[in-house]
Amino acid sequence: MKNTLSCLFILLVLSLASHPASAAGEHKPFDVLNDSNFKKVTKNVSAANRLELGATLNIALRQYEQAIPILEALVRKQPTRADLWFLLAKAYNRVNEPREAYDAANIAMTLKPGMPFYPIERGIASFQLGKDREAVQDLSRYVKSFTTSAEAHYYLGLAQVRLGDLDSARTNLLKTRSLNPNMELLTDY
Repeated sequence: MKNTLSCLFILLVLSLASHPASAAGEHKPFDVLNDSNFKKVTKNVSAANRLELGATLNIALRQYEQAIPILEALVRKQPTRADLWFLLAKAYNRVNEPREAYDAANIAMTLKPGMPFYPIERGIASFQLGKDREAVQDLSRYVKSFTTSAEAHYYLGLAQVRLGDLDSARTNLLKTRSLNPNMELLTDY
């Protein structure tokens, strides 16, 4: 089933790339679930999988506001799906709702404590909430597994600044800059 969903996701991304708004360079969100290409590709997919694909596409398209209600509905029906809670945490973080992101990430990490990529969303939310020690703990854990994440190094460095660990902060902010030169102004100290 996962392979089928992966193939559908790729087909949808390709078909949505030719969407008139995408072709015109517009950043106006559109309703993925009601898009004709989405409906064609997912006509033989279960309702739950269609919703999950829609939420995943909205996140891929950076339409986090559209993904949140879909993911909220999915976690109500499938509360033990850590991956859905993680996606919900990511969407909440991207719309600057750190309290909700923190709670969703906490649930994901409780359901699947060994998942190495879950700590980033709780770490970001922790930083946004001023829980700097927890942010450093989660983000340090994350960057041990994913050393090339500019975003994780960035938030880790900022949390370390607030805790007064300036040498570590400098190291992480310089790492951020080397991984993503577009973040140079954000890491200027």
